[in-house]
Amino acid sequence: MTAKAHLSSLHLRQAEHHIAKSKHHAALAEHYGTIAQEVPENSNRREGLQKIADAHKAMGEHHDGEADYHTKCAKTLRDSNKAMMSGDDDLDALAPLPAGLSRVVPTVRAVLRPGQRELPRDMDPTVAKVLGVGTDEGD
Repeated sequence: MTAKAHLSSLHLRQAEHHIAKSKHHAALAEHYGTIAQEVPENSNRREGLQKIADAHKAMGEHHDGEADYHTKCAKTLRDSNKAMMSGDDDLDALAPLPAGLSRVVPTVRAVLRPGQRELPRDMDPTVAKVLGVGTDEGD
């Protein structure tokens, strides 16, 4: 599975999860609202039950919004021409890096802090190359 297909699948699963949670909270809100209506009007229990119903309703609305977001993300990935390229798994095509930035690390060079002793010059050539010590690029 390509990274784009995996990401699209992840968004769809998240949308399904939020839809289920929204339905659950809507059912609880209706349940507690019904119970609140059956309790006498001047009762503290009625006010408490109505607050619970309102909290579940708000949580259901939150999950609706999250489901919409994840559905839109999945559709965007699916419908994107760049995402539809066969065999292309280049997520950089969807969001290229700003000019001047690169995912390739340039030559690493040791930078000494004040008071730090000098690096030995007779180190393994591979380590020297990685640190940029004693090469044409570094030092």
